[in-house]
Amino acid sequence: MKPLATLTGGWTIAVFALLLPISSAVAAQTCLQGASFSQEKLMDTREVQIASYKLFLASHCGSDQIERAMWVTFRDGEFGFVRWPSSGKTNTEFWKGPLPECTVANIHTHPTKRPERPSFTDHELADGHQLPSIRLPVYVLHSNGIWKAVPGSSRPVNIRESNWVREFLPQIARAKTR
Repeated sequence: MKPLATLTGGWTIAVFALLLPISSAVAAQTCLQGASFSQEKLMDTREVQIASYKLFLASHCGSDQIERAMWVTFRDGEFGFVRWPSSGKTNTEFWKGPLPECTVANIHTHPTKRPERPSFTDHELADGHQLPSIRLPVYVLHSNGIWKAVPGSSRPVNIRESNWVREFLPQIARAKTR
């Protein structure tokens, strides 16, 4: 199976996906019907903060040269997270299989020794240039902040500064007490 999409910039995250019977835009409409969801506030959502923090921990807070990645899904008013299996390879990650239903974003880590901003190919994935059925935001978790590649824009957006880990910790503590 050949990669249909790749995220690189010193790193490579290859996405292997089967052709979907309907476009992600149509699937997203089906998944989001009747649910309140704001892409602009994705990183303000408790569940997304917890999953992002755990993903960052899996990369040893960016000190590991092995990236970690996950798809974010949203169906019936609830977020879901599909972690990519670790390839174990330096600066490379692969997704094999179909894109999870109701996918609304990609979140992945960049090692601290690499730039924190989304790479050129992160933007290509966000814009649907690598795989036309995928056009969604791509978030980068880094010790220096959280950045987002926005579909239709070549300019990355800084979502959080370097204190994002401390901001997300209370969400983790609350989740453990429930």
